[in-house]
Amino acid sequence: MIKFISAVGAGTVVLGTFAGATLNPDSQQTTAFASVEVLEEGSSEWQPVTATAGANRMACDINFRGSNSGSRTIWVDWRESEARIPSGWWARIGPQYATVQPAGLLRENQTVNTSCKVRRRYRVHLIYDANGDRSGMHEDPSYDLYRPSATDWYDAGTTTVNLGDLYARFK
Repeated sequence: MIKFISAVGAGTVVLGTFAGATLNPDSQQTTAFASVEVLEEGSSEWQPVTATAGANRMACDINFRGSNSGSRTIWVDWRESEARIPSGWWARIGPQYATVQPAGLLRENQTVNTSCKVRRRYRVHLIYDANGDRSGMHEDPSYDLYRPSATDWYDAGTTTVNLGDLYARFK
């Protein structure tokens, strides 16, 4: 038995119980057995139904950690970095950059649009400041770092991703 509620218009709510259905093998038509009650605003049983936008949004905060042992700045381009779940599409992680100075650490929290209770893989886009100036970022060497790898998945519930030494990708 399935209970349902549906708003059909301003001031009208339909409450019901779906008890089951049968299929007529000759006509291939389904007959549903349900009871429905229509409540009008102002009746004694009237209870407004409200929903908050985003209340059911699935999201997970991920802590990205890494270091830069090199002598030049490395940028993590979150606009080109993505997360993926099994049987899913790649989804962009964020709208900005993170700067990791020479001998510096990356400690960045990003929100991905899936539950924390699913396995995940990440592709993090790194840019190495080969010229010593940010003005030529689109010409600087870049690297897509996969975590845990290009074929493996983090276990469900994993919320910290260790990117390791970012400079090691550009040696």
